[in-house]
Amino acid sequence: MHQKATSIPAYNAQLAVTEDQIIIHADVTTEPVDVNQTKITIEGIEKQLGEMPGILVADTGYSGGDNLKYLEDNDIDAYIPEEGERNIGKTKRPRAHLYGKETFIYQEQKDRYICPQGETLGPVARSCFKGKYSSRMVTVYRTKRGVCAACPCSGQCTPNKKLGRAITRDGYEGYRERMRKKIASIEGRVLYGKRKCIVEPVIGQIKTRSGFWQFLLRGVQKVRIEWKIAATAHNLLKIIGALIRKERQLSVFG
Repeated sequence: MHQKATSIPAYNAQLAVTEDQIIIHADVTTEPVDVNQTKITIEGIEKQLGEMPGILVADTGYSGGDNLKYLEDNDIDAYIPEEGERNIGKTKRPRAHLYGKETFIYQEQKDRYICPQGETLGPVARSCFKGKYSSRMVTVYRTKRGVCAACPCSGQCTPNKKLGRAITRDGYEGYRERMRKKIASIEGRVLYGKRKCIVEPVIGQIKTRSGFWQFLLRGVQKVRIEWKIAATAHNLLKIIGALIRKERQLSVFG
């Protein structure tokens, strides 16, 4: 698995579990990020269960505009934050004293932003930002030259007196805005809060109860099989435990 400027002998293990902590999808990848695993995981769930999940809760690594669009297009009620759980609903910007992007109104039909002072920011450039594992097309919006320099609120908006304030937008901004509102809602916080009590214990149980702390095989195909075996063993323990508890209940009430 690649990390920054080096590689380490490791794999990124993936899990999808039910509320009963039954694993319904297990996979591994050599990518150190999770953003490309969202669709693969959902397709894996559909293959196992014959249908896509109705509700999906995942951590921030599974976010990304393309993923959010995919989830909406498939009518999956997903809850994936852009930031960690502690920062949900909070404003986290490097320059908190300046106007945030949310204070600018986007007019979709005219493809422009309106700033707090009523000035127009139109599209001036489009660029493709390519990363090692993803890419996206971004449009840059600015006012006409000199507008920001003459604005009495420029000190609250931008340090760039020459070019003025810039706003960026890609084709997934609407999906992100809707996801932010869902995550910040009471229902969203409750649902997302359940994640750490559902999937995180499963990982801990595989490590501690099963003693599975590292892969013994090499090569992604062999490691994938090894991980699926570990997942199967976890599921068997869960099912056997449920059957034992049921038998005890029957003996009490029988």
